[in-house]
Amino acid sequence: MHWDFSMISLHIRICLRRLERLIMNELTKFTGGL
Repeated sequence: MHWDFSMISLHIRICLRRLERLIMNELTKFTGGL
């Protein structure tokens, strides 16, 4: 399978957005528990 650079960057962007949302969730949960 041939990977485009645009495909790779798009995939990375989606993964980063998902990770960022997860981190924000954990942060708000952590600060909300204080």
